[in-house]
Amino acid sequence: MLNAIEPGSPMPIHRHRHSSETVVCLRGRLVEEFYDDLEWMCTDAIELSPNGPVVAINIPIGQWHTVRALESGTVILECKDGPYEPLGEEDILDYKAGNTSVGMKEEDVASRLRRFIENEGRSCSMDLAGITPEYVYRMWGGTVSLEEIEKALEDLK
Repeated sequence: MLNAIEPGSPMPIHRHRHSSETVVCLRGRLVEEFYDDLEWMCTDAIELSPNGPVVAINIPIGQWHTVRALESGTVILECKDGPYEPLGEEDILDYKAGNTSVGMKEEDVASRLRRFIENEGRSCSMDLAGITPEYVYRMWGGTVSLEEIEKALEDLK
């Protein structure tokens, strides 16, 4: 299947429980984002482009993911290893229930940020002073606006 996507096009975080998915970037640039099963936080963001170091990627069965176009006119080829199956409700993260930051209320962003900072502190992998709004924005895959993150960080101080 060929898909043309534009920057800002809404694509829910979703998974395919019965098929892996191969994505090939034919035109433009995009980012495939992967999310974990526990907190649905972005764990990896891989840029694809026809002339870049990564042109194609395979998304394993059951992996939560989404795609974001970085350039206008981006076109991708999507291949699944089975017949087409529409996504069920259980295959799309329900942001209204607070499972992802898209559309969250400010208090939800603050709660998620508090948990994120606690997890970073437990990992002992970085100085907590290095947790800037920009760092959180990148780690969350751009799913929460920088302004919301800045406000939540200020509220936590």
